[in-house]
This record gives sequence, C-alpha cells and structure tokens, in this order.
Amino acid sequence: MHSILELNCLTSVTSSSFAVWWGKSVVTKSRLLRQAKLLLKLAKATADPELAASLTARAADLQAEAELLTDEPDQPEKDA
Repeated sequence: MHSILELNCLTSVTSSSFAVWWGKSVVTKSRLLRQAKLLLKLAKATADPELAASLTARAADLQAEAELLTDEPDQPEKDA
C-alpha cells in the first residue's frame, strides 16, 4: 500500500507535465527531464521495492519521451 504522501507526489508529478503557451498545452523537454529526476529521487527514498520499480520505469519512459522533443516549444508567430 502506498502512503498518502507518495500518492500525492505521483499525482502532482503526472498532472504538472504540461506548460501553457498562449492558450495551448505543450509538453517541454526540460519539464519531462525534471519530472524524471524527481521520480528517481522518490524511488531512491522509498522503502517499497514495488513502488521504486514503478517510479524508475516511469522515469525511464519520461526520459525516452523527452529525447523525442526539442528543448522548448516553438514560440507563436506574431501577427504583423
């Protein structure tokens, strides 16, 4: 069973992976990498091996997803 703190951390990490840019939701490479780093820290801190494995797997997924993205989203074009 996961603690409330662990579940709250997971919820906030997965729900905060979007940045709003001029009304559009986009995923940024830097945000995905920060989240992966946080998940690895949580995996290291937990005593639950099953949770640690899940967090590590999710961090690997985020890192793989980040590799497919450019560093930051394209800036919107301004109307002349």
